[in-house]
Amino acid sequence: MSVMADSVLDGGGETGAILRAIDWSSSSLGRPENWPPELVAMVRTVLDAKTPVNVTWGADQIAFYNDAHIPAMGGRHPQALGRPTVGWWIDMTEARAQLERTLSNAEIIGLWDWRIKEDRVIADPRFAQLYGVDPARAAIGTPISEFIAGVHPDDRGRLSETIAASLASGQPFVCEYRLQNGDGIVRHVLARGQPTLSDSGKPVALAGATIDITPQRVAELGRSSTEERYRTLFNSIDAGFCIIQVLFNADGEAIDYVFIETNPAFERQTGFVNALGRRLRDLAPDPKPHWVDIYGEVARTGRSVRFEDNREAVDRWFDVHAFQIGMPGANLVAVLLTDITETKFAEFKLRASETQFRSLAQVMPSQVWTAMADGLHDWFNPSVY
Repeated sequence: MSVMADSVLDGGGETGAILRAIDWSSSSLGRPENWPPELVAMVRTVLDAKTPVNVTWGADQIAFYNDAHIPAMGGRHPQALGRPTVGWWIDMTEARAQLERTLSNAEIIGLWDWRIKEDRVIADPRFAQLYGVDPARAAIGTPISEFIAGVHPDDRGRLSETIAASLASGQPFVCEYRLQNGDGIVRHVLARGQPTLSDSGKPVALAGATIDITPQRVAELGRSSTEERYRTLFNSIDAGFCIIQVLFNADGEAIDYVFIETNPAFERQTGFVNALGRRLRDLAPDPKPHWVDIYGEVARTGRSVRFEDNREAVDRWFDVHAFQIGMPGANLVAVLLTDITETKFAEFKLRASETQFRSLAQVMPSQVWTAMADGLHDWFNPSVY
């Protein structure tokens, strides 16, 4: 296949590679470098789609689909790709049911062809539906302004600039923008097209395909919002928090761990500043061995642990809660540190005071005892006996 044909069918993962390997000279579509711009744009759009897409083209209904659609093809893949539909679409009942299951969340594809001199956009019903244009008018051609009217006001200027740049350069047109038509729903779409130039180099047409990528963008916005809320909480809590990845040697023994994430409280409490991506032994050359052992056991078994420990370098005590996160085998452990230094020091002072009191009481001639809240005596000095 020629370099030009490779560029026409670039990308697409497994399906793209198969399409590039086909000898199109014997196909009714001919060699890819001679395909009409709208077909080129459609194929590129299909290959770039993240959700399952399957379309056909031409009198022979040549099949084009992407990697996400492969499971729906079952045993028909890869023989069906780039081939006429007749001959492989045999079991219509099973195939249709499987296709409907796979395409239930698929992107909507719309094809369009703008005849620039006539200012007439000819589009299929799916494209017209996306833009809120009457499908009957779109079938015979209608001014591009009717379609632009369906574009979100904030995106119209950028879309017009992108179209103008494509026509001026002759390069492919690619633009992502939002639609807002009469149904009140905002949709995110990705349009891709290829201008056709006259012999004198002037643009005479722009044809291509548009897909509805709203589900992807909504999911991304949801993740972004969740991540923002998580980050705000992560950075504002008083407890120290970190995520570590435990490192094991060839014998399966935990030998160190790397800090994957830390919050500001963790840095303040432990003194481990700029710890991201660094090993414990880089930050504390002589760490307590049981730190690595405990976290290694959590990573290995998935069992959470809770214990109290101190870090002498900063003279602090912590209540430590460690638990496994991520997939088994990732060796990721989350560690939550609660600073209990004041509580521990108060305990130490109380114990020291009790020890001093009992030492003095042991040698006193008077009877000395202590009692619990319910009045029961829990300690006596020798004079009581």
